[in-house]
Amino acid sequence: MRMRKVLFSLAAISLLSAAGASVAQAGDVPKALRPCKACHFMDKGPGVKKSNLGPGLKGIFGRKMSIDGVRGLGDTWTEEALDKWLTNPKAVKPGTKMTFKQRKSKKRAAIIQALKGL
Repeated sequence: MRMRKVLFSLAAISLLSAAGASVAQAGDVPKALRPCKACHFMDKGPGVKKSNLGPGLKGIFGRKMSIDGVRGLGDTWTEEALDKWLTNPKAVKPGTKMTFKQRKSKKRAAIIQALKGL
């Protein structure tokens, strides 16, 4: 009986440790990028797309844009291109699946700064 309690306790500790690790990993994403997590991976590059809607955001600066028909942004992601895109993606690319937009310039700047750190 005592052995069963010990094993149960060890299993419980193991589960709690795993849950704690998940929470810690979720907290690793800068606050400015938390809305992005719904559709983008933060720790993977452009080729990863199966589990999320958008491409991975790691190393986005200087990357060739993977969306066609973007108006006035150029062909690679820069701070200026991201700023225009994040202001209103549907105005830049009608029909895009991206619904997130940030009209406040300070919050857009925080997102762009956080993306630089990925």
